Amino acid sequence: TAQFFTFTKDTKRNLTNSPVIELKIGVKDFIALGKLTRLATALENTYVSLTSEFVQDTAKTPNHIVEIESEDAIQASEFFADKDSPSLVSWSLDMDVGFMYLTFDETVNASSLNLEA
Repeated sequence: TAQFFTFTKDTKRNLTNSPVIELKIGVKDFIALGKLTRLATALENTYVSLTSEFVQDTAKTPNHIVEIESEDAIQASEFFADKDSPSLVSWSLDMDVGFMYLTFDETVNASSLNLEA
């Protein structure tokens, strides 16, 4: 089955009128997107669909973008895979409940945890 993702306000946009819009994926969105195993992992599964409310042109009476429905989603023209290794950002130890909490800068595969390494 197909997977979908909707960006939140965590993702930031540039404020320059241009035919190219650059989005900086926010940390929360990046982590949430990384949890999806069948979306945005390769060019073959990286598509975009947009509602007509996504953006307007700069005409005196603005025109909304032509909607691209999910069944007509457009494949990315390029895809650059994540090549950065995850880094441990912080950790804590709760001796009352016996838990250790490890926080990484991106989603990690929990089943790859090797406690003997």
